[in-house]
Amino acid sequence: MEKNDPAARRPWWSGWALGVGAWTLLGLCQAAQSYVSYAAEGKPIPGWRALALGLSLWYGWALLWVFVSLLARRFPLEQRDFAWRLAFHLVAAVVFAFAKILLDYPVILAFYCPTPHLLTLQVFLPMAVGDQFHTYVLIYWAMLWVAHALNYHHLSRERALRTSQLEARLAQAQLQLLKLQLHPHFLFNTLNSISALIHTDVELADRMIARLGDLLRLALQHFGAEEVPLREELEFLQSYLEIEQARLGPRLGFDLDVEPGTVEARVPTLILQPLVENAIRHGVGARPGPGQVAVRARREAGWLCLEVRDTGPGLTSGEPEEGVGLSNTRARLGRLYGDEYQFELAGGPGGGAVVRVVIPFRVGADGRGGAVQNAYSYADRR
Repeated sequence: MEKNDPAARRPWWSGWALGVGAWTLLGLCQAAQSYVSYAAEGKPIPGWRALALGLSLWYGWALLWVFVSLLARRFPLEQRDFAWRLAFHLVAAVVFAFAKILLDYPVILAFYCPTPHLLTLQVFLPMAVGDQFHTYVLIYWAMLWVAHALNYHHLSRERALRTSQLEARLAQAQLQLLKLQLHPHFLFNTLNSISALIHTDVELADRMIARLGDLLRLALQHFGAEEVPLREELEFLQSYLEIEQARLGPRLGFDLDVEPGTVEARVPTLILQPLVENAIRHGVGARPGPGQVAVRARREAGWLCLEVRDTGPGLTSGEPEEGVGLSNTRARLGRLYGDEYQFELAGGPGGGAVVRVVIPFRVGADGRGGAVQNAYSYADRR
């Protein structure tokens, strides 16, 4: 059972304490009824005796309840073999009624009967069967119904818990699948960039391989993590931009505008790189001259707003087409935040395209260091 399940937080003895309390309450009610009724008949009994009588009679039912609950769990009244199970409980009701009568006998002798030597078992049984047998059979069926209700409630809660666990595992698997789709996509593009330089500029290709190693190291550090601090995403983005800068040279301009108070906000792992990659490919790569990519992070009330802008040719008419990076990013946001996110791809006011991501602003404990200052310095050099 999960730690966040309310039943898991209750102590093991709470159910027993609740059961003892319920039977004690019934015993107190029985004691009060006996005390008042005997007093009304002109045959008053001491309060302690009425209390002992009432509690003893109902604690006997508490003892039998343990066996009734076991039978209800072992032989539930369900559609499968219903006739056989019904017959079994009809017989069990008779057996339990006689068992309760036998449990009553020493209680009556000890706390009520004024002449216990005259009340033999042969005398007591006919009187008790004629007076209480049908009531005890009905009480058995009432306890059986309660036991069935508790069992069904327990099974329903377990099914709901298993369903939520399976849904969580499914969502986790889908998120991992989306990330596994995204990593090769990014890696292949980077290797293609290195391949284009390997025969023309070996030294530059060597630097790109070193930066690729940094990227892989950071990716392995975050493997399995769904969210990381924004500063760590900026560190990853710095290594990626150094590779792109080596490939594009002065054609790529980059501007980073991040509010200092947002660097510890939790963001999905690898959220910025595919957005920047898309901006470079369609914004900078689609024009012959220099292009600019800008990343902005702001806190607006309880939300973290991320924007990636480019100065490319902008969007064509109609619905914008999303590639692997953008479509996977949108899917991951939906899996992580449900309806509590925004993802927009639109044309910029002065041309180019803007991708805007809005997610809940959350800050979590994280012990790993970052290199956000390096990212700021890199942006300044651009």
